[in-house]
Amino acid sequence: DIEVASPDSLNKQSVDLVIANILANPLVELATDLSRYVRPGERLVMSGLLAEQAETVMAAYVDWFECAAPVHSEEWVLLEGVRLGGRVHYRRRNPRKNTEICPQEKVIFQRGVVY
Repeated sequence: DIEVASPDSLNKQSVDLVIANILANPLVELATDLSRYVRPGERLVMSGLLAEQAETVMAAYVDWFECAAPVHSEEWVLLEGVRLGGRVHYRRRNPRKNTEICPQEKVIFQRGVVY
């Protein structure tokens, strides 16, 4: 089941996936708070970022997440990290389709779009 919630409504619960499609500055400012909501071994996905902002945003999360390489779509970038303290899911690249496949979760990233 997928449930949509604001951070205030979560209290101190942790979740399997946080998706944040907000600006770079709020993502940096919220790094500590967003990190608390993601269970170890689970994912944080951030989008709505310009490519030149990726390094700054990733640096704000490096203490809590193992970050994958940014996924680019023109000037936009999608960032993804796995919360440290749990098992890490590795992705393999399909060079013929320019996609990355997460075999454990059946999630496909293609040119910055999550299917």
